[in-house]
Amino acid sequence: MNKRIVIASIVILLVMFSVFGDSFDLGIGPFTQFQENPFSPDVQYATWVDANNYLPGYEVRLRIRRIEIDTYLISRQGNIIDVTPEGKPIYEQEISRKISGTVSIGSSTEVAAFTRLGFAVGFPMGLDIHKGSQKYSFWIGSDDNMYSKPNWVPFYQHISIHYRMKLDFRIAHYVLSVAYEVPSNDFSIVNFNQKALLPRWEQGRISFAFITMFL
Repeated sequence: MNKRIVIASIVILLVMFSVFGDSFDLGIGPFTQFQENPFSPDVQYATWVDANNYLPGYEVRLRIRRIEIDTYLISRQGNIIDVTPEGKPIYEQEISRKISGTVSIGSSTEVAAFTRLGFAVGFPMGLDIHKGSQKYSFWIGSDDNMYSKPNWVPFYQHISIHYRMKLDFRIAHYVLSVAYEVPSNDFSIVNFNQKALLPRWEQGRISFAFITMFL
């Protein structure tokens, strides 16, 4: 089954490349996100050089004509709050692993030689894996907006958005990217107003990525 999925994916990519040609790009590379607000007066030099303030992951980029879809994923261990008498970890809310990221849809324009500036609207999402069980919790927008089959309508109504701006420096097939992501003021279907569109600047995060473009 997995082989069929891989073969089908390759065929789809080849068809898209043959149809769109230079209007199609696909790339992937390492990604890291700084976990503090870079513009906060409380952020000092020691904060920047502390490796614990960075979360690594991977970013995937897809461009079809002028539409760009950027996705990054971060996988990290859950918070250990105690230890059992046997020396085993006790996780906060029994979540042993947290997988999170953002899917952004936007566009970019050339602002200088080898340099592009882009803006996108993103949908943060994540998957919480609970220790010792087959229980998974999936959320979109914010980590308290959990998917529940009986309550799927409120789930979709409360999906909020992020804003993401990126500055790309591309040489040949390689892209060095700096991105800044900031959440809206919980703009969603149920919170559909001008005030909710305002960014929460104090929660902004900066990230860095090195992307290799394959097509």
